[in-house]
Amino acid sequence: MAILGKNTHHLPGIVLLALLLGCNTPSSPPLATDTSSPPPCILSSPGSHVIREYLQILPDPDTGYTIGEIVQEEVQDLFVAFSNKTFEPQSHQVYWGKIQLQNRLPDAETHHEWVLNLSSTFTQVTLFTPAENGTWTSAVNGSFVPPHLKKFTPTKSGIWFKLILPPQEVVTLYFRGESERSALPPTFYAYVQPLSVFYDKLVADKMWNALFAGFLLMILLYNLIKFFIVKDRSYIYYAGYLLMVAVYTAYISDDLEDWLGDLAFSEHPAFFSFFKSSIYLGLMCWLAFISSFLDLKRLLPRWDRYFRFLIWLGPPLLGVFIFLAFRYHFSYVIDDRPTLFYIALVTLSGVVFVYPLYRTKDPKGYFITAGIAVICLGFLLTLFSRIYQTTYTVDYLKVCTAAEIMIFSMGLAYRQKKQVEEKQQADFALRESQLLREEQQVETLRLREMDDFKSRFFTNITHEFRTPLTVILGMEEQLRKAEKDAQKKGMLGLIKRNGESLLRLINQLLDLAKLESNTLKINYIQGDVLAYLKYIAESLHSLANAQNVMLRVESDQPYIVMDYDPERFLQIVHNLLSNAIKFTPSGGKVMLRADVHDHWLHVSVTDSGAGIPAEELPHLFERFFQARNQEHAKAGGTGIGLSLANELAKAMGGDIFVESEVGVGSTFLVKLPVTNTSAFTEKTPPLEPEGWASSTATLPVRTASDPQDADTSLPQILLIEDNPDVVEYLTACLGSPLLGGEGLGVRYRLDFAYNGEAGIEHALENVPDLIVSDVMMPIKDGFEVLGTLKNEERTSHIPIILLTAKADVQSRLSGLRQGADAYLAKPFNQEELLVTVSNLLELRKKLQARYSKLVIGNLDIGKQPDEDASSLLPHPSSLEDAFLQKLRSVVEANLSDIDFEMPQLERALAMSRSQIYRKVKALTGKSPSLFIRSIRLHHGRHLLQTTDLTVSEIAYEVGYSALNNFSDAFLEEFGERPGKVRG
Repeated sequence: MAILGKNTHHLPGIVLLALLLGCNTPSSPPLATDTSSPPPCILSSPGSHVIREYLQILPDPDTGYTIGEIVQEEVQDLFVAFSNKTFEPQSHQVYWGKIQLQNRLPDAETHHEWVLNLSSTFTQVTLFTPAENGTWTSAVNGSFVPPHLKKFTPTKSGIWFKLILPPQEVVTLYFRGESERSALPPTFYAYVQPLSVFYDKLVADKMWNALFAGFLLMILLYNLIKFFIVKDRSYIYYAGYLLMVAVYTAYISDDLEDWLGDLAFSEHPAFFSFFKSSIYLGLMCWLAFISSFLDLKRLLPRWDRYFRFLIWLGPPLLGVFIFLAFRYHFSYVIDDRPTLFYIALVTLSGVVFVYPLYRTKDPKGYFITAGIAVICLGFLLTLFSRIYQTTYTVDYLKVCTAAEIMIFSMGLAYRQKKQVEEKQQADFALRESQLLREEQQVETLRLREMDDFKSRFFTNITHEFRTPLTVILGMEEQLRKAEKDAQKKGMLGLIKRNGESLLRLINQLLDLAKLESNTLKINYIQGDVLAYLKYIAESLHSLANAQNVMLRVESDQPYIVMDYDPERFLQIVHNLLSNAIKFTPSGGKVMLRADVHDHWLHVSVTDSGAGIPAEELPHLFERFFQARNQEHAKAGGTGIGLSLANELAKAMGGDIFVESEVGVGSTFLVKLPVTNTSAFTEKTPPLEPEGWASSTATLPVRTASDPQDADTSLPQILLIEDNPDVVEYLTACLGSPLLGGEGLGVRYRLDFAYNGEAGIEHALENVPDLIVSDVMMPIKDGFEVLGTLKNEERTSHIPIILLTAKADVQSRLSGLRQGADAYLAKPFNQEELLVTVSNLLELRKKLQARYSKLVIGNLDIGKQPDEDASSLLPHPSSLEDAFLQKLRSVVEANLSDIDFEMPQLERALAMSRSQIYRKVKALTGKSPSLFIRSIRLHHGRHLLQTTDLTVSEIAYEVGYSALNNFSDAFLEEFGERPGKVRG
């Protein structure tokens, strides 16, 4: 803040006012206390000479003295030395002054022209100097005197007189002056200096002022240009501040009056005091600059409001200043009081503002802090010069003002750099976001095209599916009407059920495509929707009973009459009820409840099933989404039922909500608006939509073959499949008499399991000869069945065929890596299945022969007895080798134990009789008893060939108590008696 001073005043104690408003008056030495008339002022040096201590003054009476009267002796005695005056000078009072000067400069001949300066507190002064002819020459000057009336005007401001002081001669001067300012009496300050010294100092001051003004104007022009380029208010506020500093600097250096004195206020030079209003405008711009530069509204909102208050305080104080200037005739000791108050308030606020600004750690705040510190340093240095130096100067303040301007300019440059960087970053982010948006638009367009293509594809392909399905279902109906055989009718029923199931799935896909294209038509009728709900539930009672699930319908109303679309309502409710039954365990319950609340139909389906994890609930109505609780389902699904139900509900103006807790159950709530605008129908609509009949039919449940009727010589096959219709088809393929297999001949004994867990239990208990398993099943899937059984000692030898709709290469490889013996993709051919089963069983027989040779030949398990023959055999697993090694070790350890039979073997192997029987039978083709006997006999043969023991001793050694039994068994095993072996 460059606030520089100009005029002098004598308000004691207000040093800051003298500092800021610029008393150009240098400090005077102590006044003389001698009561005699002062001697002439001896001018012996070329510098400035303060002459107030040599001054004599005389108040002019109301009648007024002339110069002629003043020089009279009687009037001369009335003059008193200024230091001895007994009165205080007053405004509007004329005073005469007298002073005697003697030029004693060494080069007085050269320096005989001098300049007299009187205090500018005089508004009008007339100087009388002696002429060569003994008369007096007068010259007029003063603060209120127009420049054109002044004889000597080196500058248009100030009171200057040119004197001629001959060498060594005492020259007496008189002046007559007064102060017309109401509150500013004359101070009688005066000094003289040689004319050449005066002009040298004047030129130096003008050059310094011009340099300072040029610096200010250069920075000002730069900020104006920046404002018009970047449109940042900080630059215009800073430019306004610089302009006001330049104006006030020109005012206090008298340059402003020199430039404009002939153009403005030429008759009223006192009006140039109004340029002190630049103080107010400069401070207001300074505050606005700080607020805008720091973005105080965001950084320090309270200080922003306070700075706005200070800015708006400036104009009222400026008005007070102007009023006081007119009221007291430009008495600056009065009219500068509001200026002093405003300067002090703003300066103190700036100093206090530094601390909260520092706490913000804003880098821009450091520039403001440094600027405030520098300008305060300028104030202090100027104050010290006022107190401790003989000549008052504002150069310190100018230098610090220039430093402040440079600091603020660097701050603006730093802020501009940061803004450019932020703009570049913002532009980069904008370009990046635009690119992302364009990519998203392209991706959205691509997805929309794919979605449209998918919808068209689904629509077209489902229509194409309906054509062959129409033929299949039509021919099935004709054959069923003509067929008399009940078993063949059962086969035709299998075709019908699965054809209608496929037709229902196709209809759902068609409805989804119509919903996507907003072409699905809702056909409303008005009727009792509660009766229709009971009708739907009744159609599912047989399915619920088959699953041992209680299905109940409840409502608080006897009837609910409203508009509804029977077909779409059936799709929604049927999906929810069938899902509830599917996921509810045996012995659970499903409740369907319907009520009306505030003109909304609430249909809720609550089950006591496994529940749905909370993280999956938001995705439950997405297409093809299936929750991870499928292991609890009694049958698989497609993942489109709930999505279709949800979209149908929304198409009818409603919505579906779900609440679920794992282990407790789920509740699905359908809300539909109740209206009564369609035609009323009393008759309950039939369940007519294509494909729905099969879904409510009770499917046959297969059981294992009756062991009393089955031929135990036939291989036993375990079928693990959750779909009863697939079980029917597999049964027919494998030739069971349960479904028309009689004509084909009974090939195998069949057992059944309807989920993976039951299949594992059945396999471990009964150890079948071969397993055919589906992959996608509830509770445990086919891969889990495979992994469990192949790593179990009791079942590791069983061949396993996997059946699945997952026909991709990765799924096949996954199954084969886990030990699957074959992998058939649905739909499969009957002959392909039969050939695969036959080949696997044949390989089992070859493996039995291999193990039998191992026992007979007494070779180590795992070593090939016949490399040529064994090259075509499957290499047994380590589990099978380990089992036979374990079995043989147990038997060999008990060879001499006559009582070692099956009970002891069961305990040793920790397996049941049937498990040991089927395992040993599957691996060796022999029963466990025959296998133990073979080991005993082969060991006896070995003893006969390698030892001298008698036959009786050997028989006892291998566990035979009777020689006859040993001999007969030996003959049966080897075709000769023991005695012939020794020959």
